[in-house]
Amino acid sequence: MFLDSVAQMFEVVVFTAAQSIYAGELLDILDPDRKIISKRMYRESCVFSDGTYTKDLTILGVDLAKVFHLQVNNGIPIESWFRDPSDHALVQLLPFLETLVDAEDVRPIIAKKFSNNE
Repeated sequence: MFLDSVAQMFEVVVFTAAQSIYAGELLDILDPDRKIISKRMYRESCVFSDGTYTKDLTILGVDLAKVFHLQVNNGIPIESWFRDPSDHALVQLLPFLETLVDAEDVRPIIAKKFSNNE
């Protein structure tokens, strides 16, 4: 399972704009023993501005040089999933994630691979 593999390399945090009553139930299915996902952040933790919920990773209190998702320069683009059982985009991302494990700063590596602006 993708989450099992990622959890062996990184701290797994799910930060979603979904409401906790809905997203919490889904996360309980993905991680029923709560051993994989270390933090669950929901809409209540988002910043609401101009009709949009934004996830601000600074509230996690971590070094953003080590974080590789959700902040603009930390983002990894991935196709949306629409119930396609043959979709393996996350599994195909694992080799790249492995290259980030010992990186001092993940942002330039992500920018080089995905052409993000720094």
